[in-house]
Formats: sequence, C-alpha cells, structure tokens
Amino acid sequence: VIFHGIPAYNYYKAQELMEQKQYMQAKDMYLQLKDYSDAQEKALEADYLRADATRQAGTLTSLKAAEDIYLSISDYKDAGELALAMRYQRADLLRKTGEYEQAISLFDELGSWGESSRQATLTHYEWAKNLMSELEYDQARVKFLALGDYRDAPLQAEESLYLPAMLHLERNEYELAQPLLSQMEDTAKSKPKLQELYYRWGDELFNQQQFDLAAEKYLLAGDYLDSSRKAASCLYEPAVMQMKAGEYEQAREKLLKIPYFEDAQKLAEESSFYMGAAAMQESRYEDAIKLFAQAPSLVTAQAAAFEASYLRGEELETAGDIINAIAFYEKATAYADAAERARSLRYELGISYANERDYIKAAEVFALLGSYQNSKEELNSARYNQGIEVIESGDYQTAINIFKDLGDYSSSKSYLARAYYSQGREAFNEGKLIDSADAFAAAGDYEDADQRRQESIYLEAKQRLDAGEKEAATLLLKEVEGYQDAEELLRASAYALAKEMQVEGNHRQAAEQFSLIKGYQDAAVLAEESYDLYYGDAYEAARAAIKGGDFKTAIEALEPLDRENPGEKYKNVQSLYQDAVYRYAMELYNDQKPYEALPYYNKILGYKDVNNRRLTRVPYRVLGTWQTEDGFVMEFRDDGTCTIDGRKYFFYAQNYLLAVGDRQDELDIKYNILNLTDKSFNLRKESPKVTYKMTKVTQP
Repeated sequence: VIFHGIPAYNYYKAQELMEQKQYMQAKDMYLQLKDYSDAQEKALEADYLRADATRQAGTLTSLKAAEDIYLSISDYKDAGELALAMRYQRADLLRKTGEYEQAISLFDELGSWGESSRQATLTHYEWAKNLMSELEYDQARVKFLALGDYRDAPLQAEESLYLPAMLHLERNEYELAQPLLSQMEDTAKSKPKLQELYYRWGDELFNQQQFDLAAEKYLLAGDYLDSSRKAASCLYEPAVMQMKAGEYEQAREKLLKIPYFEDAQKLAEESSFYMGAAAMQESRYEDAIKLFAQAPSLVTAQAAAFEASYLRGEELETAGDIINAIAFYEKATAYADAAERARSLRYELGISYANERDYIKAAEVFALLGSYQNSKEELNSARYNQGIEVIESGDYQTAINIFKDLGDYSSSKSYLARAYYSQGREAFNEGKLIDSADAFAAAGDYEDADQRRQESIYLEAKQRLDAGEKEAATLLLKEVEGYQDAEELLRASAYALAKEMQVEGNHRQAAEQFSLIKGYQDAAVLAEESYDLYYGDAYEAARAAIKGGDFKTAIEALEPLDRENPGEKYKNVQSLYQDAVYRYAMELYNDQKPYEALPYYNKILGYKDVNNRRLTRVPYRVLGTWQTEDGFVMEFRDDGTCTIDGRKYFFYAQNYLLAVGDRQDELDIKYNILNLTDKSFNLRKESPKVTYKMTKVTQP
C-alpha cells in the first residue's frame, strides 16, 4: 500500500498509460497527483494528444469532439489554433456533403481565419449550382446575384432565367416564359427567343380568334419572320369594319398600331376627323379641336378646327370669359371675323384693366394691339399712369425707364425729372453721394436739383479728402468749384498734391492737378512744365521717328504714355500714336505679313478705315473654322497656321489665292478662292482638282 501510494510510482504508471494511448485514465492519474512534478502540464498534454487521436477519424462527430477538447485547453500549446482548424475542417466536410447552410454558418463564425471567407463564398456558389441542378431556379438566381462577379455567377444568374424560360416555351407556357426572358440582361441571347415567343403566342391567340391580343403579340415580335404582316392582318380588316360601323375610336386605336400598312395612317386620320365632327355636333368644341389636330393631312380637318375654335370662342365670350375667348378666336385665324373679334375683345380687355387701374396688364394688352383703333394712345396712357403709381411706390428706376420711353407724352418729362430727383434724394439719404449726384444731374432744373447735385459732389469730395484720396477729391471739387469753399479746398489740396507728385516723378498726374487750378499762384507754369517732363521727350522722339518713316519706334515711344488727358500742348498725342500704328500695320501688310499687322490694327479699331476696309480684306476674312456638308474641316488661325482635314500647315491668303505648305517659305499647295463671304467660303484645289463648299462654323 505504501509502495503504490508513492507519487513517483503513480507518475510512472500515468506515463505508461500515455504510451498506451489511454489518455483519459492518464489524465485522471495526473490530476490526482496535483502539484507533483509537472503532473498538471502532463494532464493537459493527455487532452492534447487525445484531441489529436480523436480528429484522426475525420468524421463530423470526431472533428467536433476534437474541437471541444482543444477549446477546453485553448491556452496549451497551439490548441486554440487547432480548435479553429477543426471547425474549418468540419465546415469543409459539410460543404462537400451538401450541407451548405451549416457549412456557411461555420465559415462565417471563423471570419477571416485562413481561407474561411473564400470558402464561404465557394459554398454559396456550390449551393446555387446545386439548386440549379434541382431545378430550383428562383432560389439559385437569388444566390448567384448575391455573389456579384464571383466566377461565372452573372452568367449562371442569366441561365437561371433562360433555362426555365426555355422549359416553359417548350410547353407553350408563354405567360410564364415571357417575364423570365424580359429580365435577362443578355439581350443578344434573350431577344430572338422573346420574338419567337411573341410570334408563337400571337399564332395561338389568332387561332382562338382573339385578334386584338394576337396583333399586340405580333407587334411585340418586331421583325421576326412575317410578324408585321400578321399584326396588320389582325388589325386592319377589323378596323375597317369598325369604321363602317361608326366605331371610330376603336378603329383608330388599331390603325395607329400599323401606320405603314397600306392606307392605315390615312384611315386613322379619317377616324379622328369623324370623331371630331361628332364632338362638334355635341358642342364639345375643345374635344373636336384636339381630334381635328390628329388629322393634319386632311384640309377639311384644319378648316373644321378653325370653325370649332370660333364657336368655342363665342361660347366663352357669351359666358364672360374674355381672356379664353380671345385665345380661341386667335386659334381660328382666318375663319369668318375671328381676327376682328379677337382684337375687339382684347381692346375691351385693355380698357377694363385700365378702368380697374391695373395699368401693367392694360399696357401689355394694348402693346399687342399695335395700331388697332387708338391702342397706341391707350398704351401711352396706361404706361403714363403706371409710371405715376410707380413713383408713388418708391420704385424710381422703373418710373425712370417708363417716362424715358414715353418721351414728350403729356407731362412725362416733368415726371421723369421728379423720378430722378426722388432717386437722388433716396441715394443721398443712403450715403451714396455719387449716385445721388448723377440722379440730381439728370433731374435738370427740377426744384433745387442742381444745388443738391453740388452738395452731393462736395460732400463726396470731402469724404475722399478725409480718406486721403486727394486725387479723386480734387477732380470732384473741380466740378463744383463755385459751391461753398470748394474752390479754396480745391486750390489747397490740388497744389499740394501736385507738388508731391512732382517730387515722386508722377509728372502727368501733377500736370493734371496743376491744370485744375491754373489761375492759382504759378500753377499754369508748373502744369506746362509737368506736361513737358512727361510727354516732351517721347513726343519729340515719336515725331522724329514718324518723319523718318520709323513707325515702330514712334509706337514704342508713345504706347507707354497716358494719351487720354495730354493737355493743350500735346493734345494730338493720341492721333499721332494712331497714325504711327496705322502706317506700321500697312507696312507689315504690304510686306506680306498680314498676321503680324493684325494685332496693330486691333489696337486702333474705329480709326480711319480700319474696320470697314483694312480688316475686311481676304487674309482676315478667311480666319475661323469652315466645314463642308460632309464634315470636311478647314481652320485658319491668326498666327498664319491652319489645319486642313486634321493636318497642320502654314498659309497665306490674298485676293483670289490661298497658298498652303509645310514650311512658311514653301507654300506650294494652291487653292483658288471662288467665293468668300461672312458665312460661306468656296475653294478649288488646283492639283488634284477638288472644290470645297464650306460654311462658317466658328469665328476666329
């Protein structure tokens, strides 16, 4: 007893059990040894080896048992990882045996472990394939669609529609096959079968004498075999019979489905006409108008539509609905006295608006009437009264626009001055002094408008002085030199400012300031000195250059100068500059450099004959993009390059010749200019001979 109770002996016996693979008994003995040696770790090892032995069977039960053992000792060695491996093997075994749902559940539990996610997707795919093999197409399609682009899932999703559709088609179950084929995205595969389906369905309905439904199916079959002819035969004859029976609406509905069959379109329009005539007899004029409009090729229908519009206009006029009555009379155009009635009612409407003091609407109505009766006078009166109302409402700008348009009508000028004056006062109160000055100036001699104008400018000038904007202030003070102490302020500020500008070398601005106060001290002398300092050298250099024919040097001398306010001595500086530019541009043009001349002509637009002669010559008129009816394009640019049918060249145009080439000095491709206007450009190529008739697409 003592011997067998020795822990070492029990430890030895447990080890023997381990070697004999009796892991449970070994584990129990180790656990009884408690903290003897490494007995507790040996107990864990026993479970670890037992799990490994258990999994060897490779069944679902053995794998689950091994997983449970590994989980119970998850912190020992790699037991935790092996537990996941057992679950993975179990899921894979379930997949292979067709237990897809359970397999997916286990793979999902494993998440991103190993190949679990990929295997889950594979299981979904195999499950869908299995459903297909079991003819469970609806369920299979749902699963294939959920798989997105995985393997051939999109193709299989289409097959899950196509295969059952073919099965239904074989059984002549058209209503079941049609929605399946219609859902398919692969129309190249589904369309022929859909056409066949509709054609066969049409045949079935035709044999059942359901002609309307048969025609509908034949039409859906499109160009399949003789479906169009069959559809027409199903619809045309019944439609003709319905027309004879007076069933025009039903007949028209059929005929519109086959507009190109024999005279179906004409008969459809005739049906509309007869329906319109019936509506006329029942005084349903608006319905009649719509129906007549559906017969555009019938002259009688158009005349009948005019009559229906006229009669509807009479009804509305009697009912007092003048606005709509006018609309229908105007639709009747030349019928009876429709035009006169429309004008007369419109005139009455305008008078009623005027009597109701709705001058805006009255003006709109009379404007449409032109010279009818005294509409022009009534229009002026309405606008006049509208303007007065607008002034009272405080919308001065609108009033100004109205009274300016009215010119000398009645007291329009007086009200215009009043509107300007009120606008000036409003701007003054808002501190917009320049705006108020402009408005008071426009008011002329209305009340104290001029005094208010001067006050506005004076106060604005003082504000500019306070803000240090002396140059702007002096120009304003000059405008109101006689107002209060404006002259004194002007002299003091302008003289001091001019002196500062002289020191800073701003001689033109200094000259301008001295010129504002020429009568003050030596301002006149200093103004002339400043003008000389600013303009003198450049001016004399330009004159000398022009005299010597060096126009480019003259341009370079004068171009940097401010030529707007040159003073009396240099007042011709702008014309001197323009003349130099003009002559230099002519030199370049005469030297066959029209596109170098172009920027210079653009500097002096409006000078002499630049616009109406110089820039209307051939080299400039060809610029832009031109195109023939069949899409052949030529583009000519102001740098002397062009693109013809996608290829770039250099070009030169003059009189009746257009020369093109790969090099600027080798323009060896010749065209004759046959015609050139703002919108058309006709060319003939000499070799090989080709004529191009082009129209302008874009401006240069």
